Amino acid sequence: FGKRSMHDSCARIPLLVSMPGRFSGGTVCETAASLVDIAPTILAVAGAELTSHQLDGVDLHQLVSGEEKRAYVFGQLAFQMSGFIEQNEQFSELIDDPVSKTAVFSTYMAASKDWKYFYSAPDHQEYLFDKKRDPRETRNAAASPMRIEAKKKIKDALIAHLEENGETRGLKDHDFIPFVIPPFVKDPDAGHLIQDGYTPWAEPFIPGYSDN
Repeated sequence: FGKRSMHDSCARIPLLVSMPGRFSGGTVCETAASLVDIAPTILAVAGAELTSHQLDGVDLHQLVSGEEKRAYVFGQLAFQMSGFIEQNEQFSELIDDPVSKTAVFSTYMAASKDWKYFYSAPDHQEYLFDKKRDPRETRNAAASPMRIEAKKKIKDALIAHLEENGETRGLKDHDFIPFVIPPFVKDPDAGHLIQDGYTPWAEPFIPGYSDN
């Protein structure tokens, strides 16, 4: 169905770096890293600077060496399910509102080496995973009374990051907006974002597969 979830199985990408003299072989760094760190790392290696704007990431060497103490990386999935919505009269109000049209289907994430928090706007659902005790993300601890402080800390960091960068369409009063959306039909394939238009490559490799 595509990588449209913030679970590790969809969102986490193992990162391997090899550069003798700058990165020691066999070193494992548990500090959260992101694809936005690739450009700063290459620029640092090349001895170059970017003057047009400030980059979001940091040089990975600084993370591995401990020079950079960044606590979290952030992610967001934001898209408009207009193809499905426009066929459903119940969603007309969301279509008419350009703000909620995108924000209502967004998912926001913050992750550290110890915790991951993400919020799914369509479900008005919070997720909190203990990366040390539950690395496979099998138990959602967002409602656990023993994880109140852990959730508040990482959620506050996520919302502060969104506010700082102007991504406030899904926020109000330093919290996520509980959008009211019509119920989806029971058909699990309704509005499903399969890779139509891209799947012909699968036909020669999956016996009996067809887009039809």
